[in-house]
Amino acid sequence: MDYGDKPAAAKRSLLTPPRWSLFAPPLTIVHGNGQDYTTYDFLLQHFAHNGFIAASVDCRYNSTSHGMRGLGRANVLFEHLTILNADFGATVQNNIGIMGHSRGGEAVVKAARLNQENALGHQINAVIALAPTDQYGTEVLGGGHATPFFVLYGSLDGDIYGGTWTSGYTVLQTGFSLYDRASGAQKSMAFVYGATHNGFITTNYDASLSDQLNALDPIHQKNISKGYMNAFFRLHLQPEAKWAGIFKGEWQPQTVTQALGGAIEIYPQYKDATSVKVLDDFEGPHTATSWQQTTLMGGTVAQTGLPADPTENALHAMDPKSPHDSAGLQLEWNGTGDMITVTIPVGDRDLTAFETLSFRIAQKAGSAANPVNQSQDLRVALKDSAGSERAIRVSAFAAIPYPHARNDTSLIKSAMRTVRIPLKSYTIVCLNVDKVNLGDVVTLSLQFSVKAQGEIAIDDIEFTQ
Repeated sequence: MDYGDKPAAAKRSLLTPPRWSLFAPPLTIVHGNGQDYTTYDFLLQHFAHNGFIAASVDCRYNSTSHGMRGLGRANVLFEHLTILNADFGATVQNNIGIMGHSRGGEAVVKAARLNQENALGHQINAVIALAPTDQYGTEVLGGGHATPFFVLYGSLDGDIYGGTWTSGYTVLQTGFSLYDRASGAQKSMAFVYGATHNGFITTNYDASLSDQLNALDPIHQKNISKGYMNAFFRLHLQPEAKWAGIFKGEWQPQTVTQALGGAIEIYPQYKDATSVKVLDDFEGPHTATSWQQTTLMGGTVAQTGLPADPTENALHAMDPKSPHDSAGLQLEWNGTGDMITVTIPVGDRDLTAFETLSFRIAQKAGSAANPVNQSQDLRVALKDSAGSERAIRVSAFAAIPYPHARNDTSLIKSAMRTVRIPLKSYTIVCLNVDKVNLGDVVTLSLQFSVKAQGEIAIDDIEFTQ
C-alpha cells in the first residue's frame, strides 16, 4: 500500500494575492521527502505578489522511517484543491498550476494523469517538476492529460543524482526522463550547471563536500526557482505570452541576470506541440542502417567523411551517461569536411509556414574526441532546389556545452539542450552569401567545419514556431 493513500490532515501554508486581484489562479506545491510544507514559503510569497493564490500542502507521513510516495502525495494534492475551492469560492479560478519537488515532482505528473482518468474535474493547466524523482511507475504526461510542463534540475544534484535504483527501469531516473516522455503539450526544461537538489529551496546539503565547493550559492538557486516558476505559471495561467522566450532559451529571468550578470549556465530544452514539421525524431525501428532514412518524412540520409557510420538507437543504450529516455543519433567526426546530409521529400520542402529550425544536441561525456572544457560547434546548412545554400554556425545562437564535471565522474551526464535557429537567418541579405528559398528546401546538412573533431548525440530535428 502506498503511504498516504488516505489524505493527511489539512495542513498547509497559504498566501493570497493583493486585493486588486479579483480572480486568481491557484498554485499548489507538493513538497519532497525530508522537507515540509513550510519550506517553500519564499515561493508562496513570490507567487502571491504576482497575482496567484499559493498554497504548500503537508505530505509528511506519520512515521520516522518512511516518507509518503508518489500516489499518496497526489491524493493529498487533490484533497487540498477541494479545500481551497471551498475556502475561496468564486475567487479561485478552475485554472490550476501545480509544482512538486523531488518525490513531489513525480507526484504532480501522476496527479495530472489521475485527474483525467478519474474525471475529478480539476483544470490543471500547468505542471512544474523541480528536481523530480522517476521511480513510482513510468509516468507519461501525455494523451488525454497532456499539460504544459516544465522541469528544473541541477547538474550537481546529490539526491536525484542519476542512478537507476528501481527494478525494471533502464534509464537514469531524473527529470530528463520525465521530460522526454511528455508529449501532446508544450514542454520545456532548464538544466542548471552547479545547482544541487535542495539548493533550489534551502541549502546545498545534499551535495558531496567537493561538489558543494563548486555549487551555486543557494541564494542564486532560489532566485532561479522564483524567476522560472513565476514566468511559467504566468505564461500558461494568466496567460502572458511575453514570458515564452525564457523557455525557448532566448533570455533569462531578471532574478537570475541581476544576481550574477547572466553568468549562470542554464541550458534549456523546449518543444512545441503544434505547428511542427518533424524531420526526424529517431523513434522508429533501430537497425544498423536505420540512420540512413528519416523516421517520419522518409527522406534519405548520407554521411561524408565520418570515421564510422552514425548510430541510431535509444540514447541511454548508446551512451550510459545519457539521462534521456528517447532515441537519437550518435556520431563522431575527425575532419572539417565531414558532414551529414538529409534529403527532404518533395511534399515537405515548403518551410514558409515555420519560423525556426530546432534540434536537441549534446556532447558525449567522456569522449576523447571532444576538447576538454570547450563548447562544441558546427554549421547547419539549408539548400534549395536552385542550388542556393547557406550554412549557419550553431554558436551564433546557442552553445553546445562541455558536460558539467562532478566529483564522481560516473555521474557526469551527456545532457541535451535545444538549439533554435531562426529560419530568417537563411534569407536575410548578406554580401556574397546565397539567400535560400524557404519555399523549396531540398536538403539540410550538418557540417562539421568549425571544430576539427568531436562526438555528439542529436535528436528532434524539426521546423517549428
